[in-house]
Amino acid sequence: WWGGEEVRAGRVVCIFPSLWELAVVVRGASLVVGPDTGVLHLAALCRTPSVGIFGPTDSRRFFPWGWRSVCVQLPLGCSGCHRRICPLAHHRCMRDLEVEEVWRACYRLLEGGEKGTAVG
Repeated sequence: WWGGEEVRAGRVVCIFPSLWELAVVVRGASLVVGPDTGVLHLAALCRTPSVGIFGPTDSRRFFPWGWRSVCVQLPLGCSGCHRRICPLAHHRCMRDLEVEEVWRACYRLLEGGEKGTAVG
């Protein structure tokens, strides 16, 4: 998506020596909030409530729907383009996503136990 392993190796920093140690942290968390990454899927596997932030990736295809998982994504016609650099040169899928919208999703999830809800 943004280069081969050689390119990414210099940018990726992992504070967990193993996936198992990351799973222990995720399982013990009250909530996981993050972009479309493996950690969201790990949270679903561990049954940890999660809020997924989706911009250019397709939440209908990649969101880990499951127990107490909420997706935050703006309903734009260009959503799901899977491009790192916006082909329309505005990147509204991320720029227009308000922090308050993510906070509301977190609060609703923790208070009401919503499941598989799309926000936005």
